[in-house]
Amino acid sequence: METKTNDKDAMGNECEEQQTLPRRSLFGKDAREKERMRNSPQSAPFEKKMEFVVKVVEGVQNRRVSIENRASFLIAANAIFLNALVQPGLNVISNTPLFRLKIVLTVITLVTVLLSIVICVRFVLSPRTVKNPPDAPNLIAFQRIAEFNKLEYFQSLNAITEQEILWQHTSQVHNQALLLGKRYQYLKYANLCFMIGIVSFAILVFTAIST
Repeated sequence: METKTNDKDAMGNECEEQQTLPRRSLFGKDAREKERMRNSPQSAPFEKKMEFVVKVVEGVQNRRVSIENRASFLIAANAIFLNALVQPGLNVISNTPLFRLKIVLTVITLVTVLLSIVICVRFVLSPRTVKNPPDAPNLIAFQRIAEFNKLEYFQSLNAITEQEILWQHTSQVHNQALLLGKRYQYLKYANLCFMIGIVSFAILVFTAIST
C-alpha cells in the first residue's frame, strides 16, 4: 500500500511539474520567448542587408531591361506603321468627300506616331540621370568616381565603414528606382500616343471606305 501511495504521489508531483513547465510551440521554443523575440526589433547583420540590396538591384535591372525592350519594340512598330501610312494616306486624302476630316485625321495620326517615337528615344532609352548633391560623396557612380584621382579614391574606399557602404548602395538603388519610374511613365505616354494614332488611322480608313 505504501508503495502504491508513493507511486501516486510521484505521479502527482510529476504532473504538477509538467503543468508548471512553460508550454512549447511546435518548433520547440518557448511561446512567450518567441513572442518576445517577435516584438523586439533586431537589426539584421550587414551581410543580410547587402544580400537584400543585391536582390533589389537585380529586380531593378530586370525591370530596366524589360522597359528598354518594350520601348525598342514600340519604336519599330511606329516606324513600320509610319512607313505603311504614307502612301495609303495620300491615296485616301486624294478622295474629295470629307476632305477636311481626312486631313485632320491624317495629321493626328502622323503627330501621335512621331510623338511616340520621340518620347521613346528621348525620355525612355536616353533619360536624364538623377544627380546627387554636389557635396554628397558617391563611390559607386562612375561620374563621381572620375572626379577622384587614384589615391583619393583608394583612401575613400579604405576609410569607408559598413554603414557608409550600405548607404552608398541604397542611395544608388533609390536613384535608379526613381529614374526607372519616370521611364516607365514616359513609356505609358508613348503607348498612349501610339494607340491614338492607330485609332485615328482606323477612323480615316473607315471614312474613306464609307465615302
